[in-house]
Amino acid sequence: MAGSDTTRHGFGPLLSILCLALGILAPSASTAAEPCKHLIITGNPEYPPYLWRDASDETMLIGANADLMQLVAKELGISGLRTVSPSLSNESLYFTMSHKSPCNSGDMRGRLSRAIYQLHKQATMNKLVESNIPLWRQQSSK
Repeated sequence: MAGSDTTRHGFGPLLSILCLALGILAPSASTAAEPCKHLIITGNPEYPPYLWRDASDETMLIGANADLMQLVAKELGISGLRTVSPSLSNESLYFTMSHKSPCNSGDMRGRLSRAIYQLHKQATMNKLVESNIPLWRQQSSK
């Protein structure tokens, strides 16, 4: 992404973080009239403090990216946030929405974009990374 428009406009760090770990998927048996009720997230747990497995529950992914997705879901008014286990990861997979998902609508994509933009403007990811470093260090020292 070096030299791209997103980097020059300050979106590079946030997009790079999302690129490392997150995908949004949804059940494929949905219809367009259905409301978006939940997000299913996953990512590569090998990028602490962005994302790693919780030492007390290996099925849980924690870190700055997980916290960011909680905030995004809250901004979107979606209370259901679930993780996929085992985690799915692909270095060229940035951010995905199922084609048949009720969450994949023009309105929801716009709301998602605005939510991420607002969180970026508030330097939320920097704060989340800073707050997750001590937790990761504590868990990795056990």
